[in-house]
Amino acid sequence: MSPSHAALRQPLTPLPLDPRLPQQLHAYAERQMATAAGQAALAALDLDRPEILAAYRPGFLPGDYRHALRDDQRRMLLGRDLGGCIVLPAFDAQGSVVDLVAMKPRSNHVVPTLWEAPRGVCAPVLATASERLCVTTVARWVGRLFREIGPTALIRDLSMVATDAARFAAGGVQTVEVRCRLSSEAEILAAALQAGGIEARIVTDEAMVRAYTIGRTAALAARRSSATAPEAAAPAVAAVPVPSASAVLVPAAIAVPLPADLVLVRHDAKAESAVFQRGEAVYAVQVPWGGRSTVAITLTLGAASHRDRFDLAVAPQRLRFAAAASHRVHLPPADIARDLERLLPMLLRLVEVKPAEPVTTTATVPGLTAAEHATALALLRAPDLLPTLVVQLDALGAGLPADAMAWTLLAAVSRLAAEPVWLTLTSADPAERFSAIDVLGRITPPEAQLHLSRLTDAALFHGDADGLRHKLLLLDDLAPLTPAAATALRVLHTRGRLTTSHVQRDAVRGRMRTRILAADGPIAVVSACVGAVPEALRHQLVALPVAADPGQRACDLRRRFAPPVAADAVIRGLHQLQRLLAPAAVIIPETLPLDLPPIIVRDRTLHEAVVGLIAASALLHQHQRLRLDGAVVATTADVAVAVRLALGIAGARSLGLSPGAQQLMQALTAAGCSTFTMEDCAAALPTWTRWAFRTALDELARLDLVAPGRTGQGKQRTYALLAPQLGGLAALGGAVPPSVTREVVNG
Repeated sequence: MSPSHAALRQPLTPLPLDPRLPQQLHAYAERQMATAAGQAALAALDLDRPEILAAYRPGFLPGDYRHALRDDQRRMLLGRDLGGCIVLPAFDAQGSVVDLVAMKPRSNHVVPTLWEAPRGVCAPVLATASERLCVTTVARWVGRLFREIGPTALIRDLSMVATDAARFAAGGVQTVEVRCRLSSEAEILAAALQAGGIEARIVTDEAMVRAYTIGRTAALAARRSSATAPEAAAPAVAAVPVPSASAVLVPAAIAVPLPADLVLVRHDAKAESAVFQRGEAVYAVQVPWGGRSTVAITLTLGAASHRDRFDLAVAPQRLRFAAAASHRVHLPPADIARDLERLLPMLLRLVEVKPAEPVTTTATVPGLTAAEHATALALLRAPDLLPTLVVQLDALGAGLPADAMAWTLLAAVSRLAAEPVWLTLTSADPAERFSAIDVLGRITPPEAQLHLSRLTDAALFHGDADGLRHKLLLLDDLAPLTPAAATALRVLHTRGRLTTSHVQRDAVRGRMRTRILAADGPIAVVSACVGAVPEALRHQLVALPVAADPGQRACDLRRRFAPPVAADAVIRGLHQLQRLLAPAAVIIPETLPLDLPPIIVRDRTLHEAVVGLIAASALLHQHQRLRLDGAVVATTADVAVAVRLALGIAGARSLGLSPGAQQLMQALTAAGCSTFTMEDCAAALPTWTRWAFRTALDELARLDLVAPGRTGQGKQRTYALLAPQLGGLAALGGAVPPSVTREVVNG
């Protein structure tokens, strides 16, 4: 045998693992999630729910993933079967991926860690996302437990359980359900949670509940006694920030000792800049705001300098800056990288982090009993919350179709968002009553609304600075709106704040002085308009036509003489429900598809309204959504509702249909009729008159959407929906295209 063949037959020895390889593998695996194999593997492990994707950020490694690696990287992974696996990343304190957990979908194969001992934490956001948590040591159970029980945290190694328990306690977790294969592991986990002051309950895999409840009172007493003892030391809390694109960090979560050779030379809070120095090397840094870690740094040594903007919390980006800067300033890259790592905690100490606003609870809601709170909370957690509220508003006499009522309700709820939806109900009939405006005024709590029949520009300025914040402004008619008031509304919609100057005389000295009056938003607006929307607000208000339903007036008449007792109970319940909704930021994860139809993207006003509808739907369902640092995470259901409602308006605008023709086409499309008669129309809309059907059918025939067939004496005329227009008619029916409803993970 030749020496070359003998060398080829020698076994390869694995190389030491590069710390950068887990992050590179995870970035590659996230890009493969959009493939059919990645989606199938995700569904096989029950990890395809949006809240799981947002918390764990899984990826998929195909069978041929080694072809994307270098030769040395392949030798680093010798002996690890990762092909066809779903990988879950583990993050360090700076939000960087430092380890992976790999699972094959249709086998028991699991690679718990790439290192000899586990590093980092999987899904660190769960420690602050819920007061109740489920923990398990079995990676393959995460998806099932997350779906059946709730937020589930993965504990990969029992050696880290003390740190994890302290992290849960610091994040506000109060109750934990322990699920393990072995009772010994479950007892170790429960004992560590007891030391952290958390109530624990062990449940076997066969759903046999074991009597193992640990009292929180005794644990807290033990913690206080240990804290007062001089020889006892408090457990170290390894708080891990949320890994996201902006790498939001909390200064208290980083415990890196300050170096003696890197000092703060100057800090200008107004200019948001700071200068650090180590020897002759000077680091001029732009101080980030809000705890972010993406900064611009200029390194100067003598006459040479290097400037770049990067994420200081990401180790590969620090190494890239160090390598590029070393060629210019002639310093060792390792020294620059060490300075950048030590610079991060020093820089974050200069940032003033605004505390999160408290979530509304029963203690802050006046006059709300425990029974009323439980009833309202049960409705807020119901899966059919939005349809149930639409039915209740219809029972109160709103007088709108289901989709139009959902539009109006979400526009009112959007007052809790940062960018609310502004909506106007339009009609060509001067006798239209606009009952929906009156119903919104009745169901919205008095402290959260401003119901005005006439609005002046001075009314918006001469009030409290926070008098408009997160309020609902109801306008009975836009016709008497003055140009100055319309301009004030337009500025309030664009900037979210109104400012004006006012000159007055000082009562003591008699001098003239100028006062600056300000009114802060955000504020939601729902108004009514007969005819065209004022030109100054045409790009701020979404126009929703109100169909002149002939049978609706008879329904309104019956409701007017209905007993008021039931209506008062519904209104009181809706007041209690809305008082449990708190303003919050809304996060739309990168995993949610936002490839909106072109018919919506071309309309700027409608495109902005879609974002507001997504936020409003997420805030309405905030008691059913995951929270990240106090922000509500939107789901696919929120996107689907927003797109469906927007398509109804966009389709009607593109075809130029009147409200009556639009409502008839919606009913025929929902019934699946390709051909129909007047009797089919009466079955779809039993409250309409024959005259209303004739008017709507004549309009559809003029637009070539309906073709009337031939008829003879004594025969009923048959109409046909024209095939080339069926695609546009589907949009009127509220159907959501598959590109919007599917879940695609973008890498």
